[in-house]
Amino acid sequence: MKSKIVILCSLPAILFSMVACCVQHCKGFPEELTDYLPYKQGQIITFVNERNDTLSMQVQNTWKTNPYIEKACKGACEPPSYGFNIYPIDTNYQTVTFSLTDWSVIDKYHGFDFHFAFYPTGHIHAITMEATNTIIGVNSDENDPISNVEIIRGKGIISFTDKNLNCTWKLSENY
Repeated sequence: MKSKIVILCSLPAILFSMVACCVQHCKGFPEELTDYLPYKQGQIITFVNERNDTLSMQVQNTWKTNPYIEKACKGACEPPSYGFNIYPIDTNYQTVTFSLTDWSVIDKYHGFDFHFAFYPTGHIHAITMEATNTIIGVNSDENDPISNVEIIRGKGIISFTDKNLNCTWKLSENY
């Protein structure tokens, strides 16, 4: 009889420990790294090229991973990310998605992945082991319309090369 009572009393503790081992506290995106892309939803970013043409784009659809609890077994946390979409204003330019993923949270041997997606086609990845002040993303596909995206920490996107228009867009000083 005593052994049945011990088993019954121990059962809740055993079940709790089984459930608790499958709960992970997942990290959010580090706040100090959001200044690579220091934009707010609705903000307008203006670029100018060598011919004094202007290109204005509006920031929309921002996102940032916040800390969360994953009720799954080990390895269920996704790497935290931060990013936004920018849409052209009064132009036929493409929509662009910028994001930064902190892979070091999952694996200390991986760093940060800057991903730039130019729609309808074109992707640039810039992978770095540690956060530096300047990131330059160069695409590997020569058919992609955009290359040489330069981002400076604290300022954001400084310039990028547009292969279709054969020009370099630089952040407007009036910005």
